[in-house]
Amino acid sequence: MIILQTAKKHPEEFGLPLSRWTLRRLSETLNKLGVVVSHEPVRRIIIKNGIRFKKSKSYIQSPDPLYVVKKEMIYKLKENIPPDTAFIYVDESSKSVKEYQGENWTDKAVLKHRLKQKTKGFFSFFLSKDRDGKMYGIAREGYWNHEKFLEFVSLLAWEYRKLGYTRMILVMDNSSYHRKAEKEIVKIGEAIGIDIMWFYLPKYSPWLNPVEAEWRIFKKLYLPLREFESKDEFIKLFFRFIDDRMKQRVKIC
Repeated sequence: MIILQTAKKHPEEFGLPLSRWTLRRLSETLNKLGVVVSHEPVRRIIIKNGIRFKKSKSYIQSPDPLYVVKKEMIYKLKENIPPDTAFIYVDESSKSVKEYQGENWTDKAVLKHRLKQKTKGFFSFFLSKDRDGKMYGIAREGYWNHEKFLEFVSLLAWEYRKLGYTRMILVMDNSSYHRKAEKEIVKIGEAIGIDIMWFYLPKYSPWLNPVEAEWRIFKKLYLPLREFESKDEFIKLFFRFIDDRMKQRVKIC
């Protein structure tokens, strides 16, 4: 039967830029070959004859040509870190809080986030997590920029200097304001008395930064179904999240 013969051939044999058939493309190809048939009869015939369509799988990959090299360097750094050096992952996130519009408000965005507010504004959050699971963070109103990032680096430098560390290694993404702040980071370390080094993650590889997982926990478990009376209450929730996570902290292997 021409339907089965066509289904068993590769789509490229018919000039299609596909690696596998879909019902729609198979039906269209059969129609061009003179077999006028719709999707459903094609599906029934191929299933009856033991042919199964597999769901396509998507794989997220970094486009960075040095991805493997950088990834291995991160693991080697983490495994061979001296006791006087803090190995810290750093990341930032944001949340736009919309004013609550009333019981009959049915905007899709509000329903999607399930976040009813009596205050509004844009908040930037900076969060860090070291090898031992220790976390620090700051929350500021407004968009993130390299000045807010430097403020966060200063906080980290002071905190880890008080803990007795003489060096920090910051692992972060390739944001433009991270690179813009490089000279100021060195000056902050000199002023506080701690050497600050940094390492950039491969491009578009958030799975290498454990802070990304913390953002998911914060946004999914702490923000939904919350109503905030003030901006301070919203910011306090962020620090309560850090306290809760610190109680459950697990060392990053």
